[in-house]
Amino acid sequence: MKNCLFLLFGCLFFMLTTVGIAQNGNTAGDAYKVKIGNIGFALDSIDFQLGTVMTGKVFEKEIGVMNLGKKNIGFLNTKQQPYLDVIVMPANLAPGSTGRIIMKFNPDLCYKIGKFDAEVTMQTDDPVNAYKFLYFSAYIVDDTVSKFGYGLIDSVPRLVFDQLNYSFGDLSHAKSMEYNFTFTNLGAEELVIDSLSASKGCKVVAFPKKVYSPGETGSVTIKISTLYSYGVQHRWVKIFSNDPRNPMIILGTHGSVYYKGEKNRDTGFCYE
Repeated sequence: MKNCLFLLFGCLFFMLTTVGIAQNGNTAGDAYKVKIGNIGFALDSIDFQLGTVMTGKVFEKEIGVMNLGKKNIGFLNTKQQPYLDVIVMPANLAPGSTGRIIMKFNPDLCYKIGKFDAEVTMQTDDPVNAYKFLYFSAYIVDDTVSKFGYGLIDSVPRLVFDQLNYSFGDLSHAKSMEYNFTFTNLGAEELVIDSLSASKGCKVVAFPKKVYSPGETGSVTIKISTLYSYGVQHRWVKIFSNDPRNPMIILGTHGSVYYKGEKNRDTGFCYE
């Protein structure tokens, strides 16, 4: 009987010792390497990679979280940019409890191909650090080549300019200059330019044609006049088309106009 009790206590001692070593050497919180306030994230760094993401699909990623504090912590606001949805389950974490962050990333709403960097912001009631910031990178690959045949970004007409603003710098009074804005129809249907209008001191001198096929490029050439103008100036052109997402696009120009021979003028620009 004594031998049995001795063996029983020996086994219990061994089990408790083993558990103690495991807990001391690898605690539950060790898996949550990124610690922001009292919340641990199952990541190696606040910066993480999503890898290659194809357009036309929603990419989903889960991140484990743990309450490392001694009080309940709630995730109050996880609203992000339109291309990203974030849900924390459960929304309230008891001390020592774990949960998960579900990220849904829609590359189609980024309107960009190639490397893409973004931020994940989460508001909590953590008394140590209320706001949690994570950062991710993705490489967006265009899958519309197979769908539309042109490597485009949408199934409808899309009017996309290379640039929307131009700084003409310093111009002498009564001088004029021309500038060319180029664009591409990045949609899978024909783009129709309905009309153009320009502000005072800005004239469209080379109009785009009426219809552009998918993938076709065009341009709008404007002439900026500084007659009767002085100081910081703004000019604009409005383009109306059948692009359902951006039926009106504004092209802006800005710069400074001075009189000939003027000394010590302020060359500061007004940037839009």
